[in-house]
Amino acid sequence: MRSMRKTSSVFFKEKEITGLIIGTMTFGDEISTLAIATAFRDKPLLLFGTREDDVPGSTRISDSFCGTLSISSGISPPKDSIRIAGLVFPEEKRFRKYISDFVGTCSIVHGFIGARIGLIGPRPENFETCIFSEDALIKQFKQRVIPTGMADLILRGSG
Repeated sequence: MRSMRKTSSVFFKEKEITGLIIGTMTFGDEISTLAIATAFRDKPLLLFGTREDDVPGSTRISDSFCGTLSISSGISPPKDSIRIAGLVFPEEKRFRKYISDFVGTCSIVHGFIGARIGLIGPRPENFETCIFSEDALIKQFKQRVIPTGMADLILRGSG
């Protein structure tokens, strides 16, 4: 099992994934799932379980609710970019909406990491709500702040 977790992590890293969707169709393999989620803690995560009810004549009992709960509580440290879709059938309209929203989130996060941010002119002295730490942007998001003055922009635009 350990080599399978390592192989999965390597495969996902090679494919340069931008997000993870984890579904518990049954209880789920908590240890392997958490190993993958931990390996990609910097990527957005969508977690869902399949419903067990509302199927006329079905005696389906999968315990996906418990598996989803176990996996979500095991994600450590808790991720800011986790979305829990609850218990759904993949055919449901609301599940497609979760997927669509998640794809948008992945696109935003992917474009945000490593971005170059333009800073035009200095921060006004009495406007402290605009303060930020360039060091934190570099360390946490691999972003660079590119400062330029208003005069430089005007000169570039008139050339």
